[in-house]
Amino acid sequence: MSQPEIASLYEVIARLRTPVSGCPWDLEQNFATIAPYTIEEAL
Repeated sequence: MSQPEIASLYEVIARLRTPVSGCPWDLEQNFATIAPYTIEEAL
């Protein structure tokens, strides 16, 4: 990925995790809750 693509990805993540207007599902996630999905996607 290029630097602009990574910066764009960070912007999307920040929007999803913004407390007031972010995605409710994303706001509830932490490393423990997201690990099973990450492992599933990696396989």
